[in-house]
Amino acid sequence: MQLVINIENMYMNDRSRELPLLEYLSWKAGCEYLSDLHGISSVQKIRLAREIERLPACSISLHEWNDALEYLLGQPPQPDAEAARDALMAGLKAQDEQGKEIMENCSCERNIMLCLIRKALHPDDEQTVQLDAECDAKKLEAMIKRQSLVTMVYPVIMRQGDDAWRPLKERLRPVYDREIHKGMVQEYEIQSLLDDMEKDGIDCLPMKGWIMRNYYPDPLMRSMGDLDVLIRDMDSQKMQKWMEARGYDLENNTHPVHDEYKKSPYVLIELHRKLIDANCTRKLRTEWIDQLTEQIWDERNLVKGTKHIYRLKAEDFYIYHLLHFYKHFMYAGSGIRPLADIYIFLQKNGLNRTYLQQQLKVLRLSTFAERMEQLAFACFSGQVLSETNMEEVQQVVKYLTDAGTYGDKDTFKLAAVVSQGTGSFTRDLLAARVKKCFPSRQIMQQSYPKLYRYPWMLPFYWVMRAARILFLERYKLYAEKEKTNELMKSTDVQTYNEIENVFRIVGITTKSK
Repeated sequence: MQLVINIENMYMNDRSRELPLLEYLSWKAGCEYLSDLHGISSVQKIRLAREIERLPACSISLHEWNDALEYLLGQPPQPDAEAARDALMAGLKAQDEQGKEIMENCSCERNIMLCLIRKALHPDDEQTVQLDAECDAKKLEAMIKRQSLVTMVYPVIMRQGDDAWRPLKERLRPVYDREIHKGMVQEYEIQSLLDDMEKDGIDCLPMKGWIMRNYYPDPLMRSMGDLDVLIRDMDSQKMQKWMEARGYDLENNTHPVHDEYKKSPYVLIELHRKLIDANCTRKLRTEWIDQLTEQIWDERNLVKGTKHIYRLKAEDFYIYHLLHFYKHFMYAGSGIRPLADIYIFLQKNGLNRTYLQQQLKVLRLSTFAERMEQLAFACFSGQVLSETNMEEVQQVVKYLTDAGTYGDKDTFKLAAVVSQGTGSFTRDLLAARVKKCFPSRQIMQQSYPKLYRYPWMLPFYWVMRAARILFLERYKLYAEKEKTNELMKSTDVQTYNEIENVFRIVGITTKSK
Protein backbone atom coordinates (compact mmCIF):
# COMPACT_ATOMS: atom_id res chain seq x y z
CA MET A 1 0.00 0.00 0.00
CA GLN A 2 1.28 3.47 -0.79
CA LEU A 3 0.89 6.47 1.44
CA VAL A 4 -1.27 9.25 -0.06
CA ILE A 5 0.07 12.66 0.86
CA ASN A 6 -1.46 16.08 0.27
CA ILE A 7 1.41 18.47 -0.39
CA GLU A 8 0.14 21.86 0.58
CA ASN A 9 1.61 25.01 -0.85
CA MET A 10 0.03 28.42 -0.52
CA TYR A 11 1.54 29.47 -3.85
CA MET A 12 0.37 26.38 -5.73
CA ASN A 13 -2.88 24.51 -5.91
CA ASP A 14 -3.11 21.59 -3.49
CA ARG A 15 -2.46 18.33 -5.20
CA SER A 16 -2.35 14.71 -4.09
CA ARG A 17 0.67 12.60 -4.79
CA GLU A 18 1.17 8.95 -4.08
CA LEU A 19 4.59 8.32 -2.60
CA PRO A 20 6.19 5.32 -0.96
CA LEU A 21 7.01 5.91 2.69
CA LEU A 22 10.77 6.37 2.18
CA GLU A 23 10.22 8.93 -0.59
CA TYR A 24 7.73 10.75 1.61
CA LEU A 25 10.22 10.89 4.49
CA SER A 26 12.90 12.06 2.07
CA TRP A 27 10.60 14.88 0.95
CA LYS A 28 9.75 15.83 4.55
CA ALA A 29 13.46 15.94 5.42
CA GLY A 30 14.13 18.25 2.46
CA CYS A 31 16.40 15.74 0.72
CA GLU A 32 17.04 16.11 -3.00
CA TYR A 33 17.71 12.39 -3.38
CA LEU A 34 16.59 9.37 -1.39
CA SER A 35 20.19 8.48 -0.51
CA ASP A 36 20.53 11.88 1.23
CA LEU A 37 18.51 10.40 4.11
CA HIS A 38 21.75 8.78 5.30
CA GLY A 39 23.17 12.22 6.09
CA ILE A 40 20.28 14.07 7.71
CA SER A 41 21.00 16.29 10.69
CA SER A 42 19.86 15.90 14.30
CA VAL A 43 17.09 18.43 13.74
CA GLN A 44 15.84 16.52 10.72
CA LYS A 45 15.85 13.24 12.63
CA ILE A 46 13.64 14.73 15.31
CA ARG A 47 11.30 16.15 12.66
CA LEU A 48 11.04 12.77 10.98
CA ALA A 49 10.35 11.06 14.30
CA ARG A 50 7.51 13.52 14.93
CA GLU A 51 6.17 13.05 11.40
CA ILE A 52 6.21 9.27 11.79
CA GLU A 53 4.38 9.59 15.08
CA ARG A 54 1.63 11.47 13.22
CA LEU A 55 1.20 8.70 10.63
CA PRO A 56 -1.26 5.90 11.47
CA ALA A 57 0.63 2.61 11.41
CA CYS A 58 -2.25 0.87 9.64
CA SER A 59 -2.19 3.34 6.72
CA ILE A 60 1.15 2.00 5.49
CA SER A 61 2.09 -1.57 4.65
CA LEU A 62 4.34 -3.59 6.94
CA HIS A 63 6.71 -4.02 3.98
CA GLU A 64 7.19 -0.24 3.67
CA TRP A 65 7.64 0.23 7.43
CA ASN A 66 10.30 -2.48 7.54
CA ASP A 67 11.98 -1.09 4.40
CA ALA A 68 12.29 2.30 6.11
CA LEU A 69 13.51 0.66 9.32
CA GLU A 70 16.27 -1.19 7.49
CA TYR A 71 17.22 1.70 5.15
CA LEU A 72 17.40 4.41 7.82
CA LEU A 73 18.60 2.44 10.84
CA GLY A 74 19.86 -0.92 9.58
CA GLN A 75 17.52 -2.70 11.99
CA PRO A 76 15.84 -6.09 11.41
CA PRO A 77 12.15 -6.28 10.34
CA GLN A 78 9.32 -6.19 12.87
CA PRO A 79 6.31 -8.56 12.96
CA ASP A 80 3.65 -5.85 12.56
CA ALA A 81 3.26 -2.27 11.35
CA GLU A 82 2.78 -0.78 14.84
CA ALA A 83 6.01 -2.35 16.12
CA ALA A 84 7.94 -1.25 13.02
CA ARG A 85 6.68 2.33 13.33
CA ASP A 86 7.59 2.46 17.04
CA ALA A 87 11.06 1.03 16.35
CA LEU A 88 11.61 3.62 13.62
CA MET A 89 10.61 6.49 15.88
CA ALA A 90 12.72 5.22 18.77
CA GLY A 91 15.71 4.60 16.52
CA LEU A 92 15.68 8.10 15.04
CA LYS A 93 15.48 9.66 18.50
CA ALA A 94 18.26 7.40 19.80
CA GLN A 95 20.50 8.23 16.83
CA ASP A 96 20.00 11.91 17.57
CA GLU A 97 21.05 11.44 21.19
CA GLN A 98 24.06 9.34 20.16
CA GLY A 99 25.09 12.01 17.67
CA LYS A 100 24.97 14.71 20.33
CA GLU A 101 27.08 12.60 22.70
CA ILE A 102 29.69 11.89 20.06
CA MET A 103 30.15 15.59 19.32
CA GLU A 104 31.09 16.33 22.94
CA ASN A 105 34.36 15.47 24.69
CA CYS A 106 35.18 12.27 22.83
CA SER A 107 38.97 12.49 22.44
CA CYS A 108 39.50 9.39 24.59
CA GLU A 109 36.90 7.32 22.74
CA ARG A 110 38.21 8.56 19.40
CA ASN A 111 41.75 7.45 20.23
CA ILE A 112 40.60 3.99 21.31
CA MET A 113 38.56 3.63 18.10
CA LEU A 114 41.66 4.48 16.04
CA CYS A 115 43.66 1.95 18.03
CA LEU A 116 41.05 -0.75 17.34
CA ILE A 117 41.15 0.02 13.60
CA ARG A 118 44.95 -0.15 13.67
CA LYS A 119 44.81 -3.60 15.31
CA ALA A 120 42.25 -4.76 12.72
CA LEU A 121 44.50 -3.68 9.86
CA HIS A 122 47.46 -5.46 11.53
CA PRO A 123 45.94 -8.82 12.58
CA ASP A 124 49.35 -10.14 13.70
CA ASP A 125 49.60 -7.41 16.35
CA GLU A 126 48.57 -9.17 19.55
CA GLN A 127 49.19 -6.29 21.95
CA THR A 128 46.12 -5.61 24.10
CA VAL A 129 44.04 -2.43 23.97
CA GLN A 130 43.26 -0.81 27.30
CA LEU A 131 39.76 0.58 27.86
CA ASP A 132 40.68 3.46 30.14
CA ALA A 133 38.46 4.16 33.12
CA GLU A 134 37.75 7.72 31.95
CA CYS A 135 36.43 6.48 28.60
CA ASP A 136 32.69 6.03 28.14
CA ALA A 137 32.02 2.61 26.57
CA LYS A 138 28.60 3.73 25.33
CA LYS A 139 30.13 6.70 23.54
CA LEU A 140 32.73 4.40 22.00
CA GLU A 141 29.97 2.02 20.89
CA ALA A 142 27.97 4.87 19.34
CA MET A 143 31.04 6.15 17.52
CA ILE A 144 31.91 2.70 16.12
CA LYS A 145 28.35 2.26 14.84
CA ARG A 146 28.24 5.78 13.42
CA GLN A 147 31.43 5.08 11.48
CA SER A 148 30.16 1.70 10.15
CA LEU A 149 33.13 -0.05 11.74
CA VAL A 150 31.46 -2.87 13.67
CA THR A 151 32.60 -5.64 11.30
CA MET A 152 36.14 -4.24 11.32
CA VAL A 153 36.75 -3.74 15.04
CA TYR A 154 34.47 -6.28 16.75
CA PRO A 155 36.90 -9.21 16.23
CA VAL A 156 39.61 -7.06 17.84
CA ILE A 157 37.34 -6.28 20.78
CA MET A 158 36.58 -9.99 21.18
CA ARG A 159 40.30 -10.71 21.56
CA GLN A 160 40.57 -8.40 24.55
CA GLY A 161 40.58 -10.33 27.81
CA ASP A 162 39.97 -7.41 30.19
CA ASP A 163 36.54 -7.57 31.87
CA ALA A 164 36.05 -3.88 31.09
CA TRP A 165 35.32 -4.87 27.47
CA ARG A 166 32.59 -7.41 28.34
CA PRO A 167 29.52 -5.07 28.20
CA LEU A 168 30.67 -3.71 24.84
CA LYS A 169 31.20 -7.23 23.51
CA GLU A 170 27.65 -8.19 24.50
CA ARG A 171 26.05 -5.09 22.98
CA LEU A 172 27.97 -5.28 19.70
CA ARG A 173 27.55 -9.03 19.15
CA PRO A 174 24.03 -8.90 17.60
CA VAL A 175 25.04 -5.90 15.47
CA TYR A 176 28.13 -7.77 14.24
CA ASP A 177 26.11 -10.90 13.42
CA ARG A 178 23.56 -8.87 11.47
CA GLU A 179 26.23 -6.92 9.57
CA ILE A 180 28.13 -10.09 8.66
CA HIS A 181 24.88 -11.64 7.41
CA LYS A 182 24.20 -8.47 5.44
CA GLY A 183 27.69 -8.58 3.94
CA MET A 184 27.32 -12.21 2.89
CA VAL A 185 23.94 -11.55 1.26
CA GLN A 186 25.39 -8.52 -0.55
CA GLU A 187 28.36 -10.57 -1.70
CA TYR A 188 26.18 -13.32 -3.13
CA GLU A 189 23.68 -10.99 -4.83
CA ILE A 190 26.29 -8.66 -6.27
CA GLN A 191 28.41 -11.47 -7.67
CA SER A 192 25.26 -13.00 -9.22
CA LEU A 193 24.44 -9.63 -10.78
CA LEU A 194 27.92 -9.25 -12.25
CA ASP A 195 27.80 -12.83 -13.56
CA ASP A 196 24.51 -12.01 -15.31
CA MET A 197 26.00 -8.86 -16.82
CA GLU A 198 28.88 -10.94 -18.16
CA LYS A 199 26.49 -13.55 -19.54
CA ASP A 200 24.22 -10.95 -21.19
CA GLY A 201 27.07 -8.97 -22.71
CA ILE A 202 26.64 -5.80 -20.61
CA ASP A 203 29.96 -3.95 -20.40
CA CYS A 204 30.41 -2.80 -16.80
CA LEU A 205 32.99 -1.48 -14.35
CA PRO A 206 32.48 -2.32 -10.63
CA MET A 207 33.78 0.56 -8.50
CA LYS A 208 34.50 1.86 -5.01
CA GLY A 209 33.81 -0.38 -2.01
CA TRP A 210 33.28 -3.63 -3.94
CA ILE A 211 36.88 -3.38 -5.17
CA MET A 212 38.45 -1.78 -2.08
CA ARG A 213 37.13 -4.44 0.31
CA ASN A 214 39.31 -7.08 -1.36
CA TYR A 215 42.47 -5.40 -0.09
CA TYR A 216 41.48 -5.95 3.56
CA PRO A 217 42.59 -9.07 5.49
CA ASP A 218 38.96 -10.22 5.25
CA PRO A 219 36.62 -8.52 2.71
CA LEU A 220 33.72 -8.67 5.19
CA MET A 221 35.69 -6.35 7.49
CA ARG A 222 34.90 -3.51 5.12
CA SER A 223 31.11 -3.03 5.11
CA MET A 224 29.37 -1.55 2.05
CA GLY A 225 26.31 0.64 1.71
CA ASP A 226 25.78 -0.20 -1.95
CA LEU A 227 27.39 -1.42 -5.15
CA ASP A 228 28.47 1.18 -7.71
CA VAL A 229 28.72 -0.07 -11.30
CA LEU A 230 29.54 2.04 -14.32
CA ILE A 231 27.57 0.83 -17.36
CA ARG A 232 28.82 1.41 -20.89
CA ASP A 233 26.25 3.26 -23.02
CA MET A 234 23.83 3.37 -20.09
CA ASP A 235 20.19 3.14 -21.20
CA SER A 236 17.96 3.73 -18.15
CA GLN A 237 14.80 2.20 -19.63
CA LYS A 238 16.58 -0.90 -20.89
CA MET A 239 18.47 -1.42 -17.63
CA GLN A 240 15.30 -0.90 -15.57
CA LYS A 241 13.64 -3.86 -17.32
CA TRP A 242 16.83 -5.90 -16.93
CA MET A 243 17.11 -5.13 -13.21
CA GLU A 244 13.41 -5.69 -12.49
CA ALA A 245 13.66 -9.12 -14.12
CA ARG A 246 16.21 -9.95 -11.41
CA GLY A 247 14.05 -8.82 -8.50
CA TYR A 248 15.30 -5.25 -8.11
CA ASP A 249 12.98 -2.27 -7.59
CA LEU A 250 13.78 1.14 -9.06
CA GLU A 251 14.31 3.66 -6.26
CA ASN A 252 15.41 6.74 -8.21
CA ASN A 253 16.27 7.51 -11.85
CA THR A 254 16.45 11.31 -11.66
CA HIS A 255 20.04 11.59 -10.43
CA PRO A 256 22.37 13.00 -13.10
CA VAL A 257 25.06 10.39 -12.44
CA HIS A 258 23.30 7.12 -11.58
CA ASP A 259 20.03 5.21 -11.21
CA GLU A 260 19.31 3.56 -7.85
CA TYR A 261 17.88 0.06 -7.36
CA LYS A 262 17.06 -1.96 -4.28
CA LYS A 263 16.44 -5.61 -3.49
CA SER A 264 15.23 -6.18 0.06
CA PRO A 265 16.53 -6.48 2.60
CA TYR A 266 20.12 -5.36 2.07
CA VAL A 267 21.15 -4.85 -1.55
CA LEU A 268 21.37 -1.35 -3.02
CA ILE A 269 22.75 -0.90 -6.53
CA GLU A 270 23.78 2.33 -8.25
CA LEU A 271 24.08 1.97 -12.03
CA HIS A 272 26.29 4.84 -13.18
CA ARG A 273 26.11 6.53 -16.54
CA LYS A 274 29.29 8.48 -15.83
CA LEU A 275 32.15 8.32 -13.37
CA ILE A 276 31.45 11.37 -11.25
CA ASP A 277 29.09 14.28 -10.78
CA ALA A 278 30.24 17.49 -12.45
CA ASN A 279 29.00 19.33 -9.36
CA CYS A 280 31.79 17.90 -7.19
CA THR A 281 34.55 18.63 -9.73
CA ARG A 282 33.68 22.24 -10.44
CA LYS A 283 36.80 23.43 -8.60
CA LEU A 284 39.00 20.83 -10.25
CA ARG A 285 40.46 20.43 -13.72
CA THR A 286 38.85 17.45 -15.39
CA GLU A 287 41.39 16.36 -18.02
CA TRP A 288 42.16 13.13 -16.13
CA ILE A 289 38.46 12.26 -15.87
CA ASP A 290 37.90 12.93 -19.57
CA GLN A 291 40.97 10.91 -20.54
CA LEU A 292 40.04 8.01 -18.25
CA THR A 293 36.48 7.92 -19.57
CA GLU A 294 37.84 7.39 -23.08
CA GLN A 295 40.24 4.62 -21.98
CA ILE A 296 38.05 2.59 -19.59
CA TRP A 297 36.61 0.30 -22.22
CA ASP A 298 39.97 -0.69 -23.69
CA GLU A 299 40.20 -4.50 -23.91
CA ARG A 300 43.40 -4.38 -21.88
CA ASN A 301 41.30 -3.34 -18.87
CA LEU A 302 39.12 -6.46 -18.92
CA VAL A 303 39.16 -8.58 -15.76
CA LYS A 304 41.05 -11.79 -16.52
CA GLY A 305 38.71 -14.52 -17.78
CA THR A 306 35.85 -12.13 -18.65
CA LYS A 307 34.67 -10.38 -21.80
CA HIS A 308 32.49 -7.62 -20.35
CA ILE A 309 33.71 -6.83 -16.82
CA TYR A 310 36.37 -4.13 -16.68
CA ARG A 311 38.69 -2.77 -14.03
CA LEU A 312 40.76 0.36 -13.50
CA LYS A 313 44.50 0.03 -13.19
CA ALA A 314 45.69 0.48 -9.60
CA GLU A 315 46.85 4.08 -10.05
CA ASP A 316 43.58 5.23 -11.63
CA PHE A 317 41.52 3.37 -9.03
CA TYR A 318 43.47 5.14 -6.28
CA ILE A 319 43.03 8.56 -7.90
CA TYR A 320 39.31 7.88 -8.25
CA HIS A 321 39.14 6.92 -4.57
CA LEU A 322 40.87 10.18 -3.62
CA LEU A 323 38.50 12.14 -5.85
CA HIS A 324 35.47 10.48 -4.24
CA PHE A 325 36.96 11.06 -0.78
CA TYR A 326 37.58 14.72 -1.65
CA LYS A 327 33.95 15.13 -2.71
CA HIS A 328 32.59 13.78 0.58
CA PHE A 329 35.22 15.52 2.70
CA MET A 330 34.45 18.87 1.15
CA TYR A 331 30.66 18.68 1.03
CA ALA A 332 29.37 16.68 4.00
CA GLY A 333 32.17 14.82 5.74
CA SER A 334 33.00 11.17 5.15
CA GLY A 335 33.92 9.34 8.30
CA ILE A 336 37.28 7.76 9.07
CA ARG A 337 36.96 4.67 6.83
CA PRO A 338 38.37 6.30 3.63
CA LEU A 339 41.61 6.84 5.58
CA ALA A 340 41.75 3.13 6.41
CA ASP A 341 41.12 2.46 2.70
CA ILE A 342 44.08 4.65 1.74
CA TYR A 343 46.37 2.96 4.26
CA ILE A 344 45.46 -0.62 3.35
CA PHE A 345 45.54 0.10 -0.41
CA LEU A 346 49.01 1.66 -0.27
CA GLN A 347 50.25 -1.28 1.80
CA LYS A 348 49.13 -3.76 -0.88
CA ASN A 349 50.09 -1.87 -4.05
CA GLY A 350 53.35 -0.56 -5.45
CA LEU A 351 52.10 2.44 -7.41
CA ASN A 352 53.71 4.45 -10.21
CA ARG A 353 54.33 7.62 -8.22
CA THR A 354 55.39 9.65 -11.26
CA TYR A 355 52.07 8.96 -12.99
CA LEU A 356 50.16 9.63 -9.74
CA GLN A 357 51.84 12.97 -9.16
CA GLN A 358 51.23 14.07 -12.74
CA GLN A 359 47.52 13.24 -12.63
CA LEU A 360 46.93 14.58 -9.12
CA LYS A 361 48.60 17.82 -10.16
CA VAL A 362 46.28 18.05 -13.17
CA LEU A 363 43.29 17.49 -10.86
CA ARG A 364 44.68 19.99 -8.30
CA LEU A 365 44.51 17.25 -5.67
CA SER A 366 48.22 16.95 -4.88
CA THR A 367 48.08 18.64 -1.49
CA PHE A 368 44.90 16.83 -0.45
CA ALA A 369 46.37 13.45 -1.44
CA GLU A 370 49.66 14.13 0.35
CA ARG A 371 47.95 15.23 3.58
CA MET A 372 45.54 12.30 3.57
CA GLU A 373 48.35 9.79 3.09
CA GLN A 374 50.26 11.40 5.97
CA LEU A 375 47.12 11.29 8.08
CA ALA A 376 46.42 7.62 7.24
CA PHE A 377 49.92 6.52 8.23
CA ALA A 378 49.84 8.66 11.37
CA CYS A 379 46.58 7.00 12.45
CA PHE A 380 47.24 3.38 11.49
CA SER A 381 50.98 2.72 11.41
CA GLY A 382 51.93 4.22 14.76
CA GLN A 383 54.13 6.78 12.98
CA VAL A 384 55.56 9.35 15.41
CA LEU A 385 54.75 12.95 14.51
CA SER A 386 55.90 16.34 15.71
CA GLU A 387 53.67 18.17 18.20
CA THR A 388 52.44 20.55 15.47
CA ASN A 389 51.64 17.77 13.03
CA MET A 390 49.90 15.73 15.72
CA GLU A 391 47.67 18.69 16.56
CA GLU A 392 46.71 18.97 12.88
CA VAL A 393 46.03 15.23 12.69
CA GLN A 394 43.71 15.48 15.68
CA GLN A 395 41.78 18.37 14.11
CA VAL A 396 41.21 16.51 10.82
CA VAL A 397 40.32 13.24 12.57
CA LYS A 398 37.78 15.09 14.70
CA TYR A 399 36.19 16.55 11.57
CA LEU A 400 36.01 13.12 9.96
CA THR A 401 34.63 11.25 12.97
CA ASP A 402 32.09 13.90 13.96
CA ALA A 403 30.36 13.69 10.58
CA GLY A 404 29.87 9.90 10.38
CA THR A 405 30.27 7.48 7.46
CA TYR A 406 28.02 9.34 5.01
CA GLY A 407 28.52 12.83 6.41
CA ASP A 408 25.60 14.81 7.72
CA LYS A 409 23.47 17.78 6.72
CA ASP A 410 24.94 20.13 9.34
CA THR A 411 28.47 19.53 8.04
CA PHE A 412 27.21 19.80 4.46
CA LYS A 413 25.71 23.26 5.00
CA LEU A 414 28.69 24.69 6.85
CA ALA A 415 31.33 23.06 4.62
CA ALA A 416 29.65 24.55 1.56
CA VAL A 417 30.13 27.97 3.15
CA VAL A 418 33.71 27.43 4.35
CA SER A 419 34.80 26.09 0.94
CA GLN A 420 34.32 29.55 -0.57
CA GLY A 421 37.69 30.32 1.02
CA THR A 422 37.42 34.02 1.90
CA GLY A 423 38.26 33.42 5.57
CA SER A 424 35.12 35.26 6.76
CA PHE A 425 31.88 33.50 7.69
CA THR A 426 29.70 36.38 6.47
CA ARG A 427 31.53 36.74 3.14
CA ASP A 428 31.65 32.98 2.63
CA LEU A 429 27.92 32.70 3.35
CA LEU A 430 27.17 35.47 0.84
CA ALA A 431 29.38 33.81 -1.79
CA ALA A 432 27.66 30.45 -1.20
CA ARG A 433 24.21 32.05 -1.61
CA VAL A 434 25.28 33.76 -4.85
CA LYS A 435 26.52 30.40 -6.21
CA LYS A 436 23.21 28.87 -5.20
CA CYS A 437 21.35 31.52 -7.22
CA PHE A 438 23.70 31.29 -10.21
CA PRO A 439 24.92 27.67 -10.51
CA SER A 440 27.83 26.79 -12.75
CA ARG A 441 27.25 25.71 -16.34
CA GLN A 442 28.11 22.08 -15.43
CA ILE A 443 25.37 22.01 -12.79
CA MET A 444 22.84 23.80 -15.00
CA GLN A 445 23.47 21.32 -17.82
CA GLN A 446 22.00 18.56 -15.65
CA SER A 447 18.61 20.32 -15.65
CA TYR A 448 18.90 22.04 -19.04
CA PRO A 449 20.67 19.66 -21.49
CA LYS A 450 20.53 22.20 -24.31
CA LEU A 451 23.40 24.00 -22.58
CA TYR A 452 25.70 21.22 -23.77
CA ARG A 453 25.17 22.49 -27.34
CA TYR A 454 24.57 26.17 -26.57
CA PRO A 455 26.69 27.13 -23.51
CA TRP A 456 26.30 30.83 -24.36
CA MET A 457 22.62 30.54 -23.30
CA LEU A 458 23.58 30.11 -19.61
CA PRO A 459 22.34 33.61 -18.53
CA PHE A 460 19.00 32.95 -20.25
CA TYR A 461 18.56 29.68 -18.33
CA TRP A 462 19.52 31.41 -15.08
CA VAL A 463 16.59 33.78 -15.66
CA MET A 464 14.30 30.88 -16.63
CA ARG A 465 15.26 28.97 -13.48
CA ALA A 466 14.71 32.02 -11.27
CA ALA A 467 11.28 32.65 -12.82
CA ARG A 468 10.27 29.02 -12.32
CA ILE A 469 11.23 29.13 -8.64
CA LEU A 470 9.64 32.54 -8.09
CA PHE A 471 6.27 31.76 -9.66
CA LEU A 472 5.91 27.97 -9.43
CA GLU A 473 8.20 26.77 -6.65
CA ARG A 474 8.28 29.64 -4.20
CA TYR A 475 8.36 27.19 -1.31
CA LYS A 476 12.04 26.64 -2.25
CA LEU A 477 12.77 30.29 -1.41
CA TYR A 478 11.26 29.89 2.03
CA ALA A 479 13.08 26.59 2.56
CA GLU A 480 16.39 28.22 1.59
CA LYS A 481 15.70 31.17 3.91
CA GLU A 482 14.95 28.75 6.75
CA LYS A 483 18.19 26.84 6.09
CA THR A 484 20.22 30.08 6.09
CA ASN A 485 18.61 31.31 9.32
CA GLU A 486 19.18 27.92 10.95
CA LEU A 487 22.81 27.93 9.83
CA MET A 488 23.35 31.46 11.18
CA LYS A 489 21.83 30.52 14.55
CA SER A 490 23.60 27.15 14.93
CA THR A 491 27.08 28.26 13.80
CA ASP A 492 29.42 30.13 16.10
CA VAL A 493 32.74 31.69 15.07
CA GLN A 494 34.72 28.89 16.73
CA THR A 495 32.96 26.14 14.71
CA TYR A 496 33.49 28.04 11.48
CA ASN A 497 37.16 28.64 12.30
CA GLU A 498 37.69 24.95 13.13
CA ILE A 499 36.36 23.74 9.79
CA GLU A 500 38.12 26.53 7.90
CA ASN A 501 41.39 25.47 9.54
CA VAL A 502 40.78 21.80 8.64
CA PHE A 503 40.20 22.78 5.01
CA ARG A 504 43.43 24.79 5.07
CA ILE A 505 45.38 21.87 6.56
CA VAL A 506 44.30 19.47 3.79
CA GLY A 507 44.76 22.01 1.00
CA ILE A 508 41.13 22.69 0.05
CA THR A 509 41.44 26.37 0.96
CA THR A 510 44.70 28.27 1.28
CA LYS A 511 43.69 31.46 3.07
CA SER A 512 45.36 31.80 6.46
CA LYS A 513 43.67 33.33 9.46
